[in-house]
Amino acid sequence: LDMYKVNFSFKGNGSLVGDINQKVNYDEDCTSVEAVPDNNNLFVGWSNNSKDNPPAYISNWSALGLRSDGIVEGLDGSVYVANTMKNRIVKFDFDGNILSEWNVSRPTGMTVDSLGDLYVASKDKVIKFDNNGMEITIIDTYGDGYGKLENVIDVAIDAKDNIYIADELRIIKFDSNLNYLTEWWGITGQYILGLDVDSNENLYVTEIEYLHKVDPNGITIETLGPFGLIRDVFVDSLDTVFITDRLNNIVKVFDTNGSFLYDFNINAMKSPQRIDIGISGVIRVLDIEGIVFNFNYELDGSTENPISIINIKQDIN
Repeated sequence: LDMYKVNFSFKGNGSLVGDINQKVNYDEDCTSVEAVPDNNNLFVGWSNNSKDNPPAYISNWSALGLRSDGIVEGLDGSVYVANTMKNRIVKFDFDGNILSEWNVSRPTGMTVDSLGDLYVASKDKVIKFDNNGMEITIIDTYGDGYGKLENVIDVAIDAKDNIYIADELRIIKFDSNLNYLTEWWGITGQYILGLDVDSNENLYVTEIEYLHKVDPNGITIETLGPFGLIRDVFVDSLDTVFITDRLNNIVKVFDTNGSFLYDFNINAMKSPQRIDIGISGVIRVLDIEGIVFNFNYELDGSTENPISIINIKQDIN
């Protein structure tokens, strides 16, 4: 009989909850043990370098969608994934089953507004769809109407449904009625790769190695980095900031003041591209192979690492 002992121990300020001395058969998993840090302490990780607390079973589906480059959860819990190479958007239910799909030229960054309408960065424009994939309108000019969008890579929406479009080296702001408001140039020295906005209308902008925090007047407040190769940024409802680091295959997390909180990854995740947290409280990370990694997220404002893997979903045939 192949039976093994599994023993858990800890160092630092905290405790373990669960059976710390177990016997398991060769082909069985042990029961979960949770690491609980004391007040004002942070869970760091397990000796096998896992950040999951507790370690969780991972299920996955074969990678199918190279060059998937956009993900967002709708207000109904459905998930939209954009595949740039295949020029289409696929809508999934919460569990990763395909609901519908439609063609869009080179879709990348996506977001939803307070009504659940979907905004998609598409080459030289932003397209607004309803939640059934029906086109509502297109944004392809700005200013007096003679300014043309050129290479839109991301789009973000604030609590007032103002729209921010990342177009090469500039960010252009529109109100909820698509009226042009303002624009900013030169926030980054290179093309903007990711964009989001916090509860105070501060912008978070990524370029290859740096994350910039910019106030509502376009003035840079803070720059973090250099990191490996940053792709995307997401700001949650508590203004916690998440960035994807493609070079180091990791997601890094910071508070609103730019202080590092924790990071997380799993070995299966390859070059994370996009990240989103929807109203379901699930973190979804889209990697370069088009796999959607889903993580539990306890949104309580604490500095304890709140992340555990629940499953991995596949995006596009």
